[in-house]
Amino acid sequence: MTISKRRPALGLAIVGALVLAACGDDDSGTSETLPPVTVGTAAEPTVPGTEPGDSTVPSGEYTYPTGSEDVVVEYAEVGGFTTQAFAFQNPPSVLISGDGLVYGGGATIAVFPGPLVPPVFVRTITPAGIETVLAGADQAGLLADVDYDSEAAEFVADAPTATVTIAANGERWIHEAYALGVGGGPGGTDDTPEREALQGFLVELGDLEALVGADQLGEERPFEPTEYLILAVPLDDPTGRGLEGQDPTIVEWPADASVRLADVAECAAISADEVGDLFAAADQLTFFDDGAVVYEVIPKPVLPGVACV
Repeated sequence: MTISKRRPALGLAIVGALVLAACGDDDSGTSETLPPVTVGTAAEPTVPGTEPGDSTVPSGEYTYPTGSEDVVVEYAEVGGFTTQAFAFQNPPSVLISGDGLVYGGGATIAVFPGPLVPPVFVRTITPAGIETVLAGADQAGLLADVDYDSEAAEFVADAPTATVTIAANGERWIHEAYALGVGGGPGGTDDTPEREALQGFLVELGDLEALVGADQLGEERPFEPTEYLILAVPLDDPTGRGLEGQDPTIVEWPADASVRLADVAECAAISADEVGDLFAAADQLTFFDDGAVVYEVIPKPVLPGVACV
């Protein structure tokens, strides 16, 4: 049995079932001004599913927004040549929220069908740990607008875009580098200093214990969402979706669910209280009957900063 991490690598992510998904091509960093944040003594990080208390940050060189829905640092690989389900469900490699939690994709068994909902794990991080991450971003030149244009990347087709969001000192920067780390020079380096710096920071971010210290992090545990976002795709014939000898499972969509699958269109939110157990028992060959129509439901847990658009 093979165990694989869903955390995307810096290289090209190609999925076996090839359905073109939109990929960003704006290779630039942009910034916007955030409301001021409070500086003071840090509160204990909240546990997912509970109401956050008043949270503040230590008085250091870096300040950041402290709400449970605030994204302080996020790294995700977006777009590329992949499936609709993977593009929608793929969790960020790292997401640090203002209330001191770190989210990221978990390990999955490399078999089909896999779980319907890709696992996400969460752990706490101290305010000092968050400031260390921000210091690393600053040293990489990421607390500024950066141009990531690359002649080498122009010759790479259908790669994902490394997307990094950083909120610090009252501003937010979004860095987007298409095909980061793909087709680079010797040692896998990229072809511009700016892209090399971004790639170096992401390598550090991928090993948080080494970056901030294990004592600044809590134990990793499965994330239990309170809400999901879903896509619903009607199927004319769900048979033949699996490998040879694999038959799909058709399950009735809850009659009392607040969301009817025919009304989902591109995206809808639904409470975990309504469908959490249903999704946990399902796999990628589980489809749902709602109003005599069979749907493929593609769910993902709601993380900070995530909403239907």
